[in-house]
Amino acid sequence: MASTRDSQRQKVYNAERDVLQPISIRWPEVGQMQRYVNKIVRSRWFKFRWPHLVSISVGDGRGRRRGSGFYRGGGCGEIKMPVWTRYEYYILHEIAHVIQGYQYPRSIMHGPEFCSIYLALVSRWMGKWYGKVLRGAFRRYHVKWTIKTGP
Repeated sequence: MASTRDSQRQKVYNAERDVLQPISIRWPEVGQMQRYVNKIVRSRWFKFRWPHLVSISVGDGRGRRRGSGFYRGGGCGEIKMPVWTRYEYYILHEIAHVIQGYQYPRSIMHGPEFCSIYLALVSRWMGKWYGKVLRGAFRRYHVKWTIKTGP
């Protein structure tokens, strides 16, 4: 399969930086982030949407330039968070990548599928107002977040 260009990546980063980074909670310790991630994954809200995704481990991301999130298989995911990335919005961003890898394994990294998941996570865990603000930034930066269904 030929790789497809991730044309929305910078647009998504710009939207996040403009509206979420200035107001996001920061957790400097891996244990703090893991407790937050566990709270999300164990919630009824999460289990209803992704029942087969049972755990996401958090690593410190030492030596990495960016955070990362990926689905490992067997219902497990992993996120790596260098010190400078340890903000709530960034954690939710990486959780969205784990879910994307589980639910849409062949989708573009920052495509509509990812953005739809990310908006749902932000709206639920940061608050509906933050979801609306991020959606507005997505509009300003021309980020697509709706998933086409059917033929």
